[in-house]
Amino acid sequence: METGIGALSELTPISASTSPRIAQYWHFHNENRALVDQHHIQAIQTAYRAAFRSFFADPLSLHGHVSDASNPSTLLRLMEHLYPQATNPKNSISNEARKNPRIAVTEGYYGAAYGPLVYHAKSNAQVPHSANGARPTVITTNDYRTIEEQLRNAKEKACVAVIAEMVRSRDGSTMETRVWEELVRACHNHNLFLCGAPFAHQLLEYHTCEYPDLVLFGKAVGTHGVAVEWRGSNIKELGIVKDDQREHVMKDWQKLFT
Repeated sequence: METGIGALSELTPISASTSPRIAQYWHFHNENRALVDQHHIQAIQTAYRAAFRSFFADPLSLHGHVSDASNPSTLLRLMEHLYPQATNPKNSISNEARKNPRIAVTEGYYGAAYGPLVYHAKSNAQVPHSANGARPTVITTNDYRTIEEQLRNAKEKACVAVIAEMVRSRDGSTMETRVWEELVRACHNHNLFLCGAPFAHQLLEYHTCEYPDLVLFGKAVGTHGVAVEWRGSNIKELGIVKDDQREHVMKDWQKLFT
């Protein structure tokens, strides 16, 4: 027996008559099944976005794998999509970054490649070319005082974003709050979008810290994609504060992937 929307086709006029709403759906389903299917798809998407937004951030787009969302070209396109919508535009993307965008990752970051082609980024010398763009620049975090200079150099190398693994998959260690705060400050100074992860940036030790600009999510929440955190240091400066503005930004971005 079918479930969900397909089950509507099994309703009889007698059972449907017990509920005016069901009767209406039953009638619409017979008249135009595609319309009812689309209605439910939109309802599911709306419910998912509302649930995700209440806990993490606004989901922008879903992808086959989180590495698709963290692709340098995808992140660059997202930045270029957000800037025209901004009340306070802040655009300092170099011509080189537009042609050959790159990303920076904190040491130990797991990913930035497709499926099984992942790696643990321990140093620039040990990072191979990845499947989703140019070799990323690795940011070491053992001395937080060097982060500013490292991100300045990353910006000069056409990096457009920094992916920080706040809870490192390699050993489960948590990034020190002063390291995170320095990453936020340096990314803001050099207009680099800072990407974090759901759950991680909500740990108690970070509750007084700034938020990431983007949230990359994967298997832990049952799907893969990227969300915008409107409270992020760079994002909030764009001045996209009204709900209808944000909805417009998300829908226009999603059209690029549907």
